Amino acid sequence: TALLRTTSTRHDTTRRPRTLRPIRPAAMRVILGASLLAVAAAFVGQPPSRAPTATRHHGVRRARAPPNEALPGSGKSARPLVPAQRGGARLSATTAEEIEEAEAVSEVPADVGSRMRAVFEMIDADGSGHICEEELGMLIRKGLNMATATDEEVSALFAALDTDGNGEIDYDEWWSWYSGIVDAMDEKKKIVYDALYNRRTTNDFDTTPVDDSVVLECVRAARYAPNHKLTEPWRFIQLGTKTINKIAEMNAASIKDPEKQQKKLKRWADVPGWMVVTSQLSEDELTTQEDYAATCCAIQNFQLAMYAEGLGTKWTTGDITRSDEFYELIGVDKTTDRVAGVIWYGFAAKEAKYPFRKLHVEDVLSKLP
Repeated sequence: TALLRTTSTRHDTTRRPRTLRPIRPAAMRVILGASLLAVAAAFVGQPPSRAPTATRHHGVRRARAPPNEALPGSGKSARPLVPAQRGGARLSATTAEEIEEAEAVSEVPADVGSRMRAVFEMIDADGSGHICEEELGMLIRKGLNMATATDEEVSALFAALDTDGNGEIDYDEWWSWYSGIVDAMDEKKKIVYDALYNRRTTNDFDTTPVDDSVVLECVRAARYAPNHKLTEPWRFIQLGTKTINKIAEMNAASIKDPEKQQKKLKRWADVPGWMVVTSQLSEDELTTQEDYAATCCAIQNFQLAMYAEGLGTKWTTGDITRSDEFYELIGVDKTTDRVAGVIWYGFAAKEAKYPFRKLHVEDVLSKLP
């Protein structure tokens, strides 16, 4: 077995000393875009939760739940599509140009367009209907607490937003830029929700081995799980063929039917990747419980990273993983660490079916005043 120890930062080549560097205009545009919904929310006193979502396409908002998730009181009916809420800034469309603008704004949920208009007017301190370079600088340095931004950086950002080069940013330029930021944020959402909704437990694997460099990246991602007090209790043990075969033999030994025994032995031995994940124990019961929860989060991170790599996973916690023989075989002391599970991983031999969720979000979510 090869133990992938990941808790010591001195062995982590991804960590770099923090240095103060100038803010690049391109990076500033992204930071500014990501911050503006919060600014808008503060301005109108509402949470910034109504930005165009990853599920809005061509004026139709798809429910966030997977299409075959249960609806309240409707058995196994699929979730329907519902019309998007249209609106935004109400325009008096009397010209072709205004009509085009009105149609563009109508694709945006009502409060996003109005909030962005409110933010634009807030930044436009003199009420001229345009944002000047000084007003943009005030937003960056004071509104967004980016005090280290230099005049040159503000000027470069201003020039990038002032697309017609007339020395001022009008609302069309503002909205054109910001809608691009929203689209970029949409794409990020799609990636995250795709992984959350479409990751499946894989039961049948191809025997093709997985490159160790991929496994290393997935363990690297697993380490970013939420973890109270940063105890980093997880340990990852990547099993080799010899150890896998021994575990398969241990498991098959309890099966009396020779045919079934051989079938089970082959099934386990053919799984190309095995990762044992353990959680450190503590003298404090609460810390042990919190650490185990964090380790489980790390396991989910590992599975999602595997999904992103085009691989399938199965999190197993069978009786064999709790036996003294198993602990001895993988070199783990039961008094100091607990096995949280074994993750099988590899290329899926066939597409896994979606496990139907009987409970809808309203069934599991409650609110208190």
